[in-house]
Amino acid sequence: MTKKKTHLVVRIDERGRTTIPKEMLKLLGIQAGGIMVFSREDDGPFYVGRGELKIEIPFSQKEKGRKQRT
Repeated sequence: MTKKKTHLVVRIDERGRTTIPKEMLKLLGIQAGGIMVFSREDDGPFYVGRGELKIEIPFSQKEKGRKQRT
């Protein structure tokens, strides 16, 4: 059985930006505005995948028994 390899080559502009082809974003399960994570351990290979950013601000949630100001 032959393994399918996918390679991606992108150009980085003078401001350090790049464009990821739609096909690659689809393979990674990332939509426009999503977060891409690059992970590497020591001198090993880089791994790329979909990321998530969670922010919790406890005081921003409605407290029990108190009315929320409008």
